Amino acid sequence: MGKLRGSAETSEWPLEALEPPERRRAWRAAVPPLVLTALGALCPAPLWIRALAIALALTLAFARRRALFSRAAPPNGWVVVSEEGVTRKGDQGSAALARWDEAFGVTVFVNRAKTRAALAFTTPRQTRFVCVRLPAAAGARVNEALPSAFLADDGDLPDASRGSLALDSAAALLRHLASRAPSALDRMYLTASRGGAIVKDGRTLVVDGASFDLASPLEWRAVYFQESGESLGGGYQGAWLRQGGSELVFVSAASSPAGAHGLTDPPPRETRVAVERLFLLPLRSALAEAPRVSRVDLPVRGGTEAVQT
Repeated sequence: MGKLRGSAETSEWPLEALEPPERRRAWRAAVPPLVLTALGALCPAPLWIRALAIALALTLAFARRRALFSRAAPPNGWVVVSEEGVTRKGDQGSAALARWDEAFGVTVFVNRAKTRAALAFTTPRQTRFVCVRLPAAAGARVNEALPSAFLADDGDLPDASRGSLALDSAAALLRHLASRAPSALDRMYLTASRGGAIVKDGRTLVVDGASFDLASPLEWRAVYFQESGESLGGGYQGAWLRQGGSELVFVSAASSPAGAHGLTDPPPRETRVAVERLFLLPLRSALAEAPRVSRVDLPVRGGTEAVQT
């Protein structure tokens, strides 16, 4: 677990290296003592002296290997919470993740194996990620520490080469955010494919100026479709939404082959709003929590099982 440092005004959590030292480096460090072991076994000396030399050489070899594996690497950087906001600091400089005097959102993602997670800080100008390293076999702890996390495919999670927070550090950061800016955990800023803004703020969803009230009844359904002529290996997934006179379809690349789903007919292109696949599930979840007008049955083709909402 990373060590927290800071003062009454600031708190800092280290971004630790994700991977331990390479195994081949550890064995390379043990080579000289192992050579000494071989020489000791061959030298013309009494048996007890050779046995003692071999024992000492082996002890030194494994001690050097263990020391290399257990040596703590310096942090790659720090996540700093101050009176101004949340900042990521490292050798490459500082990057503001959020400011207390500006609206921002925080969305939590975790992979299905519960080995990796990420915190997505979204603002009207940018999206920045903080990776989280999850300990092995920590399933229940992950659920407790990251209770609002959405599942994500490994390929959709950000690269962790710049370092990761430990699970306890991420949990402490989220508790601080929940205390200082609780509405941020129910807010998300995205950019649609055409450059328009997508804002989910509490029970309000605004897409390119069209507003949807998530506290009022609406129609929605998960969709999965292919364009004409595409192979069954690809496809698109999304969510069809209609309320009052506004209708649209959130669309992203599919995360599984077309054969795993029943297919709906492709929606009209003018209704499509392309979003990053990572954020499709949070959008679907927001729609699922809204009251429904009625169940909407879209025409299904290419499979016997309709997409479940």
